[in-house]
Amino acid sequence: MSAEWDEEDLKSSARPARQTYNERLALSRGRISEKSFFKGIIKPLGLVSSPIVFYSCFLNATVFLFLAGMSTFMSILLSSPPYDLTPSQIGLTNLPLFLAGLICGPFFGWMSDASVGLMARHNGTSKGMVEPEFRLVLLMVSTPITMVGLVGLGVSFQNSLPLVWILVWMTVTNIGSIAGVQIAVAYVIDCHPEHSAQAFSSINMVAAGVVTVGITPMIGLLDTAGPMAVFGTMASVAAVVAGAALPIYVFGKKIRAWYESMPWAQRLLD
Repeated sequence: MSAEWDEEDLKSSARPARQTYNERLALSRGRISEKSFFKGIIKPLGLVSSPIVFYSCFLNATVFLFLAGMSTFMSILLSSPPYDLTPSQIGLTNLPLFLAGLICGPFFGWMSDASVGLMARHNGTSKGMVEPEFRLVLLMVSTPITMVGLVGLGVSFQNSLPLVWILVWMTVTNIGSIAGVQIAVAYVIDCHPEHSAQAFSSINMVAAGVVTVGITPMIGLLDTAGPMAVFGTMASVAAVVAGAALPIYVFGKKIRAWYESMPWAQRLLD
């Protein structure tokens, strides 16, 4: 190796100066990028043009709509006959969901990483290579769980079953939804690691908008058609979202290559 190469290599590998404890606690570190502030604000909107981010938004928004809708419906249905629960009692029905989240959240995270590693070892195209689309395989587990929970809730409310059955199916739905959120976030971060912060903002921004717009019509459907129709519709939507993952799984690599090669996409990602 030449002395010139060694010098340049050392320059590029130089570590930044170590900060003191007080410096790390600073509320502001000044401007750390020369990129436009306003462009950074609108960048999450532009990222939705990526088919990968768009699908992740679709998946994440659906799951959040399920969670928000389920909480809203519980308040309406459990405060009515034959349950007649008080607001405090309705709040306590979330304890099983909390416990399930503590256990199943880390478990699905481990399962996602383990399944990706297993598929990478048996990757017929490039043995040992991890593809972001491997994350979507876990939908084959999470979607049936969510659908069973939603249908169970519909049947339980429609037939005025004991409260314990409501709690069971709420917990089952919550377990499937936890996995769905993890899949959406992990997939978009794996596909756009250098834009993960903006992509994460995009999927949460779209989810918030969908929940805000979608809750009121769902409450109206609950009043007119009953709980079985509402929860059955939600289960059907879950099946559609999972089915939409199939072309993404098959053609995801080509879609990512196409998007990243487009000049207009490069301007959005810059």
